[in-house]
Amino acid sequence: MNWTAFPNLVNLHLSQMNPSGIIPENIGALTNLTRLEISKNNLTGQLPRSISNLTHLVMLDVSQNGLSGSITSSLGNLKNLANLELSLNNLSGSIPSTLGNLSSLNNLQLSYNFLTGEIPREIGQLNNLVSLYVDGNMLSGPIPLEIGNLNNLTVLSLSHSNLNGLVPPTLENLINLERLDLSGNDLRDSFPLQIENLKSLKYLGVSNNKLTGLILSNFGSLSSLITFSLSYNQMNGFIPQEIGNLKYLIELHLSNNNLTATIPSTLQKLTDLDTWIFL
Repeated sequence: MNWTAFPNLVNLHLSQMNPSGIIPENIGALTNLTRLEISKNNLTGQLPRSISNLTHLVMLDVSQNGLSGSITSSLGNLKNLANLELSLNNLSGSIPSTLGNLSSLNNLQLSYNFLTGEIPREIGQLNNLVSLYVDGNMLSGPIPLEIGNLNNLTVLSLSHSNLNGLVPPTLENLINLERLDLSGNDLRDSFPLQIENLKSLKYLGVSNNKLTGLILSNFGSLSSLITFSLSYNQMNGFIPQEIGNLKYLIELHLSNNNLTATIPSTLQKLTDLDTWIFL
């Protein structure tokens, strides 16, 4: 299609309309566009560099297609972008550090691609970010300390992305966090000591890593917690009595660790707990 014939187009919504083929380079002619939503289709090829011409874009959603190639670094020019969704494609290469220039961004979804390399430290510049999904990729390296700068973050999902190193202690700064999923990586050593700062946390998933040490009593301070998954690690010692303080807890997964097989009596008062796995 010749997009140059629609210079005043503001919204382009073609999600779930089953178009196929590539996104044409001349889409960059739609310079007044604020929303480009073409998710859940059969689009292939690369994300055209000309998208960086669409400087009024607030929403860019090309998720659930068959796009391949790298994420163009020129996306960092879209300073008005609030929502960037690239999940469930075949994108490869590294996460561009230029995404750290998107100061208006509040939702960044890169999940389930074939992205490699490290999470760039520049992600920590996205002060308005509320949700960050990078799970299901082929990354390497540690979780950057700078993620702890994202004070407005409510969702941090980095599971199954081949990350290694330590759980950064800076995560204790994310006091608005409601979902933290770090499961299925190669994280090691103990969990940060100030976990009790995360009073809004409802979901904590750190299973399938190589975490060691004790389950500390301060986990019992996570007063909003509904799901706590710590299975398949190398934790040892006792299950702390303070876990019984988590009155909203429904799922508790502690299997396949080196824990002493004693279930605290305090857990008996958690009447809504319907998944107990302590083996």
